[in-house]
Amino acid sequence: MNKQTLINDIRKHLDGRSISLHRLAQESGVDHGSLWRFVNIEKANLNTDSLFRLWPFLYGEQKTPTVEASPSPLSPATAAKPRKEKNHVE
Repeated sequence: MNKQTLINDIRKHLDGRSISLHRLAQESGVDHGSLWRFVNIEKANLNTDSLFRLWPFLYGEQKTPTVEASPSPLSPATAAKPRKEKNHVE
């Protein structure tokens, strides 16, 4: 996703809900001035916190794709299980 895609998605969200940029800023907890500058001024950017606050309003609970991490060797799922002793017949 690039900046222009995000700006277009913000505008679609505003039009779709018939709300103002100010209202979106209030609902999401993002500074109105920062959001306005991001949408209306070419060189303005949002910080990561603002992006995380806006994401659920624009995309719902959808998350960005992540790479699944392998379980930690210390996690309960991978903890060493007690070995069963084999019955050896001698």
